[in-house]
Amino acid sequence: MIYLFDDIESITDHHLNNAYAYLSKERINRITQYQFSLDKKLSAMAELLLQYTLEREYGILGKLEIMRTSAGKPFLKDEKGLFFNLSHCKEGVACAVSSQPIGVDIQQLVECDHDVLKMVCSDEELKEFEDHHDDLPSKFTRLWTIKEAYIKCIGEGLTENISKYNFAKCCEQQFMKYGLSFKTFTFKNYFLTACGEFHDIKVQKVSLDQFEKKFKQFSKS
Repeated sequence: MIYLFDDIESITDHHLNNAYAYLSKERINRITQYQFSLDKKLSAMAELLLQYTLEREYGILGKLEIMRTSAGKPFLKDEKGLFFNLSHCKEGVACAVSSQPIGVDIQQLVECDHDVLKMVCSDEELKEFEDHHDDLPSKFTRLWTIKEAYIKCIGEGLTENISKYNFAKCCEQQFMKYGLSFKTFTFKNYFLTACGEFHDIKVQKVSLDQFEKKFKQFSKS
């Protein structure tokens, strides 16, 4: 299941300050390293969304202790057999949970030039872009989320040469590749892709009101 919050503009500095009461030490330390308010809010909302998701899907309550593998993949210290993945961009925050390794990526529409395409794309993907270059930002952004969701699912970091993974001709909303399922979702200003061992996966949007009902201090003055 994927939970999605895409009303970031509604999150105020007041919300952010109140959110610290619910966040792990690891998350708070990360937030303090960010310079811009938007990055702080996205990071805070990512962990709040994870808490919301875990309660809804598994009945898990309270603050979380999140660890990381040597490649930087996060996992819950005391919840073996439960996998999650988080992603955020300026348009929103996504959280995917599963009993199997899962990867998710959300990305606002991005422009790209030929140098970027060569860095990201396999030879076959590059030829597809050259042959069908209409609506390039949408096609590139979708491909980027597919590749990032995949490497997050298998536990590799973005330092990997992602051009070695070839997703040419993967045009359906849901498809199989490298022994895993992929499903892409298209929104007005962003794309979202999940990768894992699933027959199907759905997106559930979460509203600010739902956050405020779960986290009682979130909107208090």
